[in-house]
Amino acid sequence: MKQSRLQSIKAFVVANRTVTLEQVCEEFAISMSTLRRDLKALAGDSDIRKSYGVLTAHPASQQRPFEERSVANAAAKRRIARQAAQLVADNDIIFVDSGTTTMYLVDYLRDRSNVTIVTHNFEVIRRAFPLHNLTVIAISGVLNRDLYSFVGASAVSVLAGYNINRAFLATAGIARDFSITNAFVAETDLKKMAIARSQQCVLLADSAKFGVLSLCTYCRIDEIDTLVTDRDPPAAFLPRLHEAGTEVIVCPPTAP
Repeated sequence: MKQSRLQSIKAFVVANRTVTLEQVCEEFAISMSTLRRDLKALAGDSDIRKSYGVLTAHPASQQRPFEERSVANAAAKRRIARQAAQLVADNDIIFVDSGTTTMYLVDYLRDRSNVTIVTHNFEVIRRAFPLHNLTVIAISGVLNRDLYSFVGASAVSVLAGYNINRAFLATAGIARDFSITNAFVAETDLKKMAIARSQQCVLLADSAKFGVLSLCTYCRIDEIDTLVTDRDPPAAFLPRLHEAGTEVIVCPPTAP
């Protein structure tokens, strides 16, 4: 409960950039003393800064390089990718999004036959390189070194020419209004095009992404056919997921 509220408070601050403590208390119907305890728990979060009764989202938090993001929650991300790989069939054409969870998907496709990967992410290309059962179509564009990806209008145009069986998508956060969000403007149009060109959309999101609002919305939850995550979604999300018809696949840690 508390962890979910902390994520929601963080998302609220990010969405509004700057808020007063009183606004947070009103929004979440909590007392000032409860908020102060929550802020102690958020003290180590570099995304949020507190000063003189005001909370501010740190702009740099929206643009962390790929290498820095890849080390966070890596074990859960690998479990999610392994489970998502089970959805890939022989002869599939799949889009693999740029993300620190989606990149692991390639590692679990060694036993598939004649799979074509369409991607704009350099790390996905690198991981697929030694696997001769995979055909890789690299989407052209301008290399963004922070994202490890090729981006821009030309990348979107190239992707528009392909038919895709399944798109495996990454996200910076699943907001409380059930929008699927992304921290990087440069990749947003590409994600939208991947959804438009795909027969099935699979979202890979670890549990830390629930209740988090990032800079850009690229789709809504009802555009996602399957959500693969590492823990059960918060209770508040379940009715909408059911209403949207989104299949939820949970892959928790293996018991010792």
